[in-house]
Amino acid sequence: MRISPYAKRSAGAWILATFMILFSCQELEVPDMTADEVAAAAERLGQDGPNGLIFGSEAPGEASSPTSAGGVMPYIIAGANPGGNRTCTEVSSAFGVSFESSTDKDDYGKEAQYDLGPFTIKMTNGTFIEWTFNGSEDQCLDEVAFIVKGGNAANVYVYGGGFTTDSGLASPPNASDGSAGLSNLTICFTVTTRPDAPTVSVDSVEECYEEGVTESLNANDYITSSDPVKWFTTVDGDELANPIVTDLDTPVTLWAEAYKGNCVSSSRTPITLTLEDCGDEEDCYDWEGDTAWAATAPGNQRYTNRGNWATYISHSQGLAGVNIYAGQDKFAGTASISENNGTVTISIQLSGDFEFGDGEVVKVQSYAKAPSGNPAPGLFAHKNATISADKKSATITATKNNFYGIHLDVGVWVEVECPDEED
Repeated sequence: MRISPYAKRSAGAWILATFMILFSCQELEVPDMTADEVAAAAERLGQDGPNGLIFGSEAPGEASSPTSAGGVMPYIIAGANPGGNRTCTEVSSAFGVSFESSTDKDDYGKEAQYDLGPFTIKMTNGTFIEWTFNGSEDQCLDEVAFIVKGGNAANVYVYGGGFTTDSGLASPPNASDGSAGLSNLTICFTVTTRPDAPTVSVDSVEECYEEGVTESLNANDYITSSDPVKWFTTVDGDELANPIVTDLDTPVTLWAEAYKGNCVSSSRTPITLTLEDCGDEEDCYDWEGDTAWAATAPGNQRYTNRGNWATYISHSQGLAGVNIYAGQDKFAGTASISENNGTVTISIQLSGDFEFGDGEVVKVQSYAKAPSGNPAPGLFAHKNATISADKKSATITATKNNFYGIHLDVGVWVEVECPDEED
């Protein structure tokens, strides 16, 4: 339930007096209440009570009856007109509420049902009013007051946000303790546009718990809204939810609702959060090996143009620096040559996720003339390379010559699904 903002000035003594007035008008027995019970009632009604208005010494006027079916108590307020007619300006002043629109004072013509502004009015016996707000789906009734005039006075029913219909409204009791027939009705109201429903970047989130790193999940981290957001436990219930999830291995679905004053989005947006206890599980990887050659460009200066992608480089190209290509055209690193009195040192640096395999992973052959035919790297003259501990770089010494074939065994580790322990 919602309570109007100006209803929070309640005091226990006034609540008890209000109960007595209301119950005496309805000929109900007022139960005895201790001081503690009065205080508890004041606290309860001030926070979670019915949608009617509860005031302390700052009451807007004289508490009246009948209370509506929705629990809204009417008041008779002071005004300039001696005949009891009241205006929306006077209601605003008495209750401290502003309204953006109002209907003209409408004299009742004995209709059983009629429209007044964005409201449908149904009458019972020319006395009791049932009203329904007929705004569009993207509209909210933010604040509304009904000035129900009958006889020489008017009852003022004021509602906070959240109401779209109510019944049992009537003018103040007359001398015979019955409500006078309706003379005229004025409605003061504010209509606002509903905020857009929030959007989420993902429908569900699963994260592993990690002490000191990921100890909770916050639904607010995955939502976008131009208006404030409240979280609920269900799609249409009233129970608010904590957007922060700390329980392990328990999927929690939360529903986000945007609000603007008393107006809320027409729908709620769900997201499911799961904070998983992943334990000490390790990731599993498979090695995907590949053959690589030094070249100035993929496939440039091939040994043969048929069935083999082996490439070679010239001495001058090596001095300038060349690339390493795995497979046929996957860039895997760089290589360069430096001269040493009849020999050369070839330095290789792998890039990205590439690293050297095991065994004789660098094989070099030097040539006086440009090579041709299918090479046999296993027979290359130079295989004694020095490999770094991280398997990302290598150096090897070879005979200085005009051309070089530089063959490498490289690969990458690819994450795969871990096998079951029973396998």
